[in-house]
Amino acid sequence: MKKYILILAMLLPVAAAAQDKEPGKDFYQNFINAVLYDKDNQPKKALDLYNQNLKQYPQSKYLKTLILTDAVKTHNADKYSALADEVKNFDDEKSLAAYAAYSWSQGRLKDAADYYKRAIKLNPDNTSTIIQYLTLLKNIDTDGAVLFLEDYAQKFPEIASSFYQEAGNTYAAKKDVDKALVMYDKALQADPRFVPARMARAEIFKNRQNLEAALKEYTALEQDGKADNDVYIQIGILKILLKDVPGAKIYFEKVLAADPANPQANQFLAAIAEDEENFQDALNRLSASKDFDTNAQKELQAAFYAARLGQKETAENLLSSAYENSDESVEIGYYYAVSLQDVEKHKEAAKVFKEILAKDPELDRARLMYSVSLEALNNYKEIEKQMRLLLDKTPEDSVVLNTLGYSLLEQNKNFDEALSYIQKSLSINPSDAAATDSLGWYYFKTGNYDEAEKYILQAYKDSNEDKEIAGHIGMLYYKKKDYAQAAKFLEISNNAKYDKLLKKSKKKSGAADDENGVQTKVL
Repeated sequence: MKKYILILAMLLPVAAAAQDKEPGKDFYQNFINAVLYDKDNQPKKALDLYNQNLKQYPQSKYLKTLILTDAVKTHNADKYSALADEVKNFDDEKSLAAYAAYSWSQGRLKDAADYYKRAIKLNPDNTSTIIQYLTLLKNIDTDGAVLFLEDYAQKFPEIASSFYQEAGNTYAAKKDVDKALVMYDKALQADPRFVPARMARAEIFKNRQNLEAALKEYTALEQDGKADNDVYIQIGILKILLKDVPGAKIYFEKVLAADPANPQANQFLAAIAEDEENFQDALNRLSASKDFDTNAQKELQAAFYAARLGQKETAENLLSSAYENSDESVEIGYYYAVSLQDVEKHKEAAKVFKEILAKDPELDRARLMYSVSLEALNNYKEIEKQMRLLLDKTPEDSVVLNTLGYSLLEQNKNFDEALSYIQKSLSINPSDAAATDSLGWYYFKTGNYDEAEKYILQAYKDSNEDKEIAGHIGMLYYKKKDYAQAAKFLEISNNAKYDKLLKKSKKKSGAADDENGVQTKVL
C-alpha cells in the first residue's frame, strides 16, 4: 500500500498543477479502494472508481492506463478505444502492456505481440508481462514462444530447466511431440534430476506404446531418489503391461508400505490375485482401499469375489451398498437383484428388478430374471404381463414362449393359447427340459395324467432330476393315487409349498399299506 501512496504523492502534484486545483476529498479514498478492488480481483468496482478520479484529473496518464487495464479485464474494452489511442503513446512499460492486452482483446494479435515486446524491453524482469506475452505467442507463434523461452533459459541458467520444460510443453500442446522431446532433453541436460521433464517424456513414450522407454524414465526417477507413490504405481502398471507381474507386485507393495489404504495399489493387487484365482486375497485387497465404502464399482467387484468364495450373504450386502452408492445404477441393480435371488430373498429382488426396469425398460435380461422371483412369489399374472412385453420384441425366444405358456397354466386360463406357446418353444428348442415339463403340466392341468406322466418324467430325466420338476411328479402321483411315489418325489423337491401335500401323501400311503396287510410305516 505504501507503494500506491507514493505514486499518488508523485502523480497528484503534477495533475494538480495542470488543473491548478487540489484533489477532491474523495479522491484519495477512491484510489485506495480501487487498488484494493484490483488486488481482490474485482476490476469492475475498481474501474468505476478510477473513472470517477479521471473526471477530476483528465490528463492523468497513470489513471488512463489503469482504466484501460481494467476495461480489458471486464470485457468493456470496446468502450475505451479513444482512451486506448492515448495510452499506446505513453511509452512506459505499464502503458505498453495495457495497450498490448487491449489489442489482444480486439483480435489484433500482431500488434499485441509488438507492444508486449516493447514493454518487456523496458523491464525484462516483469513476470506478469512476460507471462502474458508468452501466452499470446503460444497461440500465434509456437516457434517464437520457444525461442523466447530458450533466450530466458540462457539468461537464467540456474532455472534453465524450467524454461526448457515450458518450451517442451508448448510444443506438446501443439502435438509436435518430437520437438517437445528435444526441449525436455535440454531440460534434463540443464538438470539431470528434473522431475517434470522425466514425467513428460514418460507420458510421451506411453502414448507411443514404447513401454520400455517409459519404464526407463520412471526408474531413473527412482534411482535419483525422486520417486513417490505415483511413480511406483506407474512402474507397476508398466511392468504388468510388459508381463512382469512379480515385478509389478513389488512396486504396488512399496506403495502399500507407505500408504496401506492406497486405492490404486490395492485395486491392481486385487486384479492380480483374481488372475491367480486367489479370491480371498482379492477381496481383502479391495476392502482395504480407503474409497471402498463409497466406490460402487469396487464393491461390485468385491461382491463377485465373495460370490466365487460361496459367501452369498457377503455378496448380497456388498451389492446392496454398491447399489446405494451408485445412485441406484441399473447395471449394479441387476447384479444386486440376482444376488438377492441367490439367497432366496425374492420379494426384495422383485422390488429391485421393478425399479431398474422403470429406469431402463429395454433391459430384457432383467425382465426375464424378474420372472424368476415373480414365480417364487406365485405372481403368475405379473409374469404373464412381463413375458408378453418380451414376446413382442422376441417372438422366437423359446424361454419367453415357455415361461408365458406356463404362467397361463398356473392361472388356469387360456389353456389352448398356453399349449401353442409351449409347443412353439419345443419346436425351437426340443431338448429344453423346462418346456417338456410345461407340456406335461398342460396335460396335468387338463386331466390327462398318463400323458402328463410321460412328459414330466422325461423332463425330470433330461434336467438331471430337477427338484422343481420332482414336485410336479409328486403332485401328479398324488392325483393318480400312487401316494408312496407322491411322497417320494415331494420329499425330493424339498419345497415348503408342498409340505401339506407331503403329509397327506405319507398318511394315505400308510393307510393303503394297512389295507393291504402290510405293516404301517412309522412316519
